[in-house]
Amino acid sequence: MPVHLLRPSDVLSPMVGESEQQLAAAFRQAIRDQSLLVIDEVDSFLSGRRADSKTWERTLVNELLTHLEQHPIPIVCTTNHLECIDQAALRRFLFQLRFDPMTRVQSQKIIKTQWGFQPDIRDIPRELVPADMTRINKRYTVLGITPDTSRVLHDLAEISRAREGTRHDIGFIATPAPEQRYVTV
Repeated sequence: MPVHLLRPSDVLSPMVGESEQQLAAAFRQAIRDQSLLVIDEVDSFLSGRRADSKTWERTLVNELLTHLEQHPIPIVCTTNHLECIDQAALRRFLFQLRFDPMTRVQSQKIIKTQWGFQPDIRDIPRELVPADMTRINKRYTVLGITPDTSRVLHDLAEISRAREGTRHDIGFIATPAPEQRYVTV
């Protein structure tokens, strides 16, 4: 199934009513193309139904919720800020998946696949995500650096230290099953 990625910048407009029209058009297009609609950063749309929000913010949320309930094709929504999404909106989703950071074993496998060496598991920083590997690999490519074990572990440790004190959830939402809030992947 083809994927249609919808970002907030594709929809949000300063003109009243235009955001709702663009959102509706994206859902219609997904039906025409029989494509999987992936709404990135869905918290940009679904955090605006609080009592103190503006009427136009609530209409955009209501528009999205209506489409989520009626759309005949599965939809995927992503966020790194699940706590910002209105609880009533979360009830519209069948599943919620949370992607936790990788284990050291998973990180070791990616390092082996990406760079061809296998560092000692104890030397690999904790709480890495696949994007960390991608980020430093792109850096090496741009700078013309040939990575070695020491360099990769040093750079991953810097990324890990920079992340300390921040939330560690990453990933992706789709909705809670009544018996379980999250499925850990």
